[in-house]
Amino acid sequence: MARYRIDDVGVSQVRRSLATDPAMFRTCATSLSVTVSSAQGAVDADSDGLLRALERFRVVHVGSLHAVADAAAALVGDLDLVVDSDRETQLGVAMAFSAMIGLEVAG
Repeated sequence: MARYRIDDVGVSQVRRSLATDPAMFRTCATSLSVTVSSAQGAVDADSDGLLRALERFRVVHVGSLHAVADAAAALVGDLDLVVDSDRETQLGVAMAFSAMIGLEVAG
């Protein structure tokens, strides 16, 4: 029978490296929105098609960056759950074994 073990150290390291990604993506979205707004301000009012294209670009790309930020935040949260769940399982098994042999384990 195969035995599987979660590499909680590796998962924790990945979680730490991803932790700042959501904020970075949100900062990029804000910067992009400001940049496109500046570009729209520089466009002649008679260039209605260009203004619409810039607005569409802003909505799509800023929205996409926010979606990626949300996905990264969810991934970080899922990694937290994996590590916490693994530790809880290990603690539960240790407590069960200690109860079988009559030891008390502080939880």
